[in-house]
Amino acid sequence: MLPNCLVQKKVLHPFRKQVGGTILAAKLAKERGWAINVGGGFHHCSSEKGGGFCVYADISLCIHFAFVRLNISRVMIIDLDAHQGNGHEMDFSDDKRVFILDMYNPGIYPLDFEARRYIDLGVEVKVRFKSIKQVTSLLELR
Repeated sequence: MLPNCLVQKKVLHPFRKQVGGTILAAKLAKERGWAINVGGGFHHCSSEKGGGFCVYADISLCIHFAFVRLNISRVMIIDLDAHQGNGHEMDFSDDKRVFILDMYNPGIYPLDFEARRYIDLGVEVKVRFKSIKQVTSLLELR
């Protein structure tokens, strides 16, 4: 077991800052027309539970913030991570104001078949590399 003060300072506090960055990005996008937060995107965490390395549901929190505080009426989540974004999919399963586009590898974590039912546009990318040469040739880095 790790001491709580260490977990708070080294793990949870940095995660909370990233959640704040996601909320700030939403505010700035509304004000300026665009924004980005490279630290957020904890798409395995739902409002009910964490998952993967995701302990706070910043995407879901940000969308609720946008609906309530920013007077946004519809949101589109474009999730391009290799893993399915099951956290926000569960949170907005019945919310027609949220459109979810998820491009992911269906053969890796989290294998959440229930959450997949809530993807509005799913793009399953079945890619398996056997060597770094395959990756570099695909990316033309030779």
